[in-house]
Amino acid sequence: KNSYHDVGPDVPVELRIHHLADGREDSVARDARSYGQSRSVVWVDGHRLIYATRDRATRELDLRTGEVVLLATAPAGRRAYLMNPQRTHGTTNDPIFSPYDPEAKALSPSTRHPGCQAYFTRDGRFGFWTTRSGGPILRIDLANERSGTLIEKDDPRLDEQFRSVYFPMVSSDQRLLAWGASGGDHDHFRADYEIFVAPIDPTTL
Repeated sequence: KNSYHDVGPDVPVELRIHHLADGREDSVARDARSYGQSRSVVWVDGHRLIYATRDRATRELDLRTGEVVLLATAPAGRRAYLMNPQRTHGTTNDPIFSPYDPEAKALSPSTRHPGCQAYFTRDGRFGFWTTRSGGPILRIDLANERSGTLIEKDDPRLDEQFRSVYFPMVSSDQRLLAWGASGGDHDHFRADYEIFVAPIDPTTL
């Protein structure tokens, strides 16, 4: 289905890894969930990943050993969080960027910013997300909570046909920003999006 709706707490969902080199796929977890839209994993390094589970928990999986560590459990009524690789903050699809308490295995309440598709840079310093329908794409410095704009909606640097911006992703080396853009259509599954990539400063985005 073209839907982000939850499949229900009793339905098992596999987390699979696709190997680009040879097309092989591995099933690495059977109780996975996305955090509300398309994102389901944060990579810590080349062999460890953080993922969300159907019991509202956030876990870290070591692919070499198979060891799974519980990091946090979301409050009742909320989806599981994803966390940045440094395990200092967590977010759901809603841009909330909650500080993490490892002793309590919990995330503190935090301000919900308007928008969706929140995620983290690989160094764990920044969060980024899309706000409103079609942008802008924003970023926040998690150390001081200062926010700024990566790309404006109707940004004059973009062709007029592609000024509705969405689906942001920062590369692992933080030197590239990828995003989708349309002429104004917003539907995730029927809008005609083109994908763009632009260089960014890895220390400031």
